[in-house]
Formats: sequence, structure tokens, C-alpha cells
Amino acid sequence: MAACFRKSDLGALSYYLGIEVRQGTEELTLGQSAYASKLLERSGMAECKLCVTPMEEQLKLTKASTVAKVDATLFRSIVDGLCYLVHTRPDIVFAMGYVNMVEDIDGRRSTSGVLVFLGSTPISWPSLKQKVMALSTCDAEYVAVATAACQVVWLRRLLGELIGVEAHPPALMVDN
Repeated sequence: MAACFRKSDLGALSYYLGIEVRQGTEELTLGQSAYASKLLERSGMAECKLCVTPMEEQLKLTKASTVAKVDATLFRSIVDGLCYLVHTRPDIVFAMGYVNMVEDIDGRRSTSGVLVFLGSTPISWPSLKQKVMALSTCDAEYVAVATAACQVVWLRRLLGELIGVEAHPPALMVDN
């Protein structure tokens, strides 16, 4: 690269776009603890207590809520921050998707969540509102499986293009 481009060696990567990078001899670890702390401060939750589940169980949100209104600009800013934090925190992706898309009590559409592993490492974890209204929980599960299959097929083709070898057929597991 040095023959074609002018460059300077800044040493090992340690921080990039709010993501902390720790490089070991056999592993690379990404984190966003500083970013998460700033996000907690901005949202007024810097003194909050840790919990195992990042949202309360059986939460139901609706457009007809009687809860006091919040600052919409601040809310959107915090949601955007959480969207960025999901890159290194797949454990909050369900709660994050719930706040962006809400369990659709008003429109009755379900949300599909997919977690794709390459070996034992999660590489993709989309969560999105289903495009169709399922008539039963069984139908919603089929839509979720179809979404997962599409994601896996796309990632398998991408991996094949990147390494030049067709990837092994994936195992598709459903939590039904």
C-alpha cells in the first residue's frame, strides 16, 4: 500500500468512531463503555442500578398511552444513541427494537428478531417489524423464520464472495 498511497503508521487501532478496540494475541475485543456512560448521563440515568433484563417484563406500549409526554427531540436522540450502542451490545437489541418499533398493539403486527452466528460469534442481530399481519402466533413464527432464512442466505453469499469459497449450509434454529 505504501508504494501506491501516502500513509502514516498510527500504531495499533485502539479507538474508532466511539468503539474501543482491544487487540490481544489471539482475539480482538470491541466495546463502547465510554459511549454508554455518556448516553446514560445524557438520558439522566447515570446513577441507575444494573439489571439482568434491560426492560421490564410484559411491557405493553400503545399510542393511546396516558403517560406524561416527553421531549421528543431528546427521546429520538437517545434512541439513535442506543441504535449505535447495539453494535457491541447484542444483549439489548430486543429492548432497543421494542422502543423503535413497539409491540404493535394498535396495528397488531409482530416483531421478528434474528441472531446469526458464525461459529460461536454473533455477527448479525436484526430486529424488525413484520411487513404482514399474522393471523396466529404460528403464522408470526413462519414469518420470523422466513426473515431469518433471508438474512442467512444473504450473509452466506457475502461470506462466499469475501473468502472465495462457498460457506457450509447453515443450521436454522427457531425458539418456538
